[in-house]
Amino acid sequence: MLQENPPLSDRSSDQVSHILIIGLGKMGQQLVIGLARSWKLSNPDMDKKMEISVIDIAAEQKLQSLQNQNPRLNKLVEFQAINIDLLSGDFDKAAELFFTGDDFNLDIVYICLDDETFCLQTGLRLNHQFRSQSLPIVMRMLESGGLALLLGDDLDKQNRTSFGNLKIFDLLDQTCTAELIQMGTHEILARNLHAVYLEGSQGSGEALREDDAQVTWDKLPNYLKESNRQLADRIPAMLSATGYKIAPLRDWDAENLTFQEYIPGDDQVSLMARMEHENWCQGKMQDGWEYGQIKNSENKQNPNLLPWDDLPEIEKEKNKKYIRDLPKLLAQAGFQIEIH
Repeated sequence: MLQENPPLSDRSSDQVSHILIIGLGKMGQQLVIGLARSWKLSNPDMDKKMEISVIDIAAEQKLQSLQNQNPRLNKLVEFQAINIDLLSGDFDKAAELFFTGDDFNLDIVYICLDDETFCLQTGLRLNHQFRSQSLPIVMRMLESGGLALLLGDDLDKQNRTSFGNLKIFDLLDQTCTAELIQMGTHEILARNLHAVYLEGSQGSGEALREDDAQVTWDKLPNYLKESNRQLADRIPAMLSATGYKIAPLRDWDAENLTFQEYIPGDDQVSLMARMEHENWCQGKMQDGWEYGQIKNSENKQNPNLLPWDDLPEIEKEKNKKYIRDLPKLLAQAGFQIEIH
């Protein structure tokens, strides 16, 4: 949900994003944790806290429970718990909480309610309240069919007059694809690596940096999807060779892991960098690429299709930097590296 609808802010660099979450059930709680972790990764100095407001009939109680389970949240997030019954008339005045005179300090709304009808009603009510603002309102729906069809045409056309900035996150359509079911973690990793790339991080292999890659996963050309999948396949193999494995992100400091380097006979960075380059070369040659002094995508020629020992030092260093940055890259994608 965050990858498809990241928090955006038009504010200056000395201000932080302010996010509103409606409903603090299981999905709403995971959304809070995901936002906090993303904030930590993008702001390692942690000199500022992000702002998250929560509206729920028991917002204070649920938020306190979440904070008790995840004490690091208080160091990263400035919370505002708003106890409101969404069925009451008080909710129709919720927008007033985010205006200070003529100033408006909200960047995005995520609606995480279990009931699809209730979610749609809440989204429409909020859209009316914020009709004078260009505010994305993301609604968690089970699928793009059903009630979502009532809005589908207008949302696809981005009809601002009717539905403002309402957006649908179709849970089943996003998570129950054939690829995800068949390939599991590797498919999730491939998609998340692409999402990280879109946010500005660099992946490995030129195929992931083509102009055609500047789109969301569902619009990505098949050959680039396969490039991401090949990258996702290579990472576990590299880590396994040095005694590591990939696991779901649980450690708040997972991005700080460092591999051994410059140790004779146990230089993990050099070993994995060599493996990554050799596997990348093998994949390229299987796809019909060959060595050429100048990169030519049309003729499938690349100057880096060389044995590791013959690779220029500047290119070796690029591969090593990629390995050093791998813990942070995986943490951004929702995974961590741990000892096998």
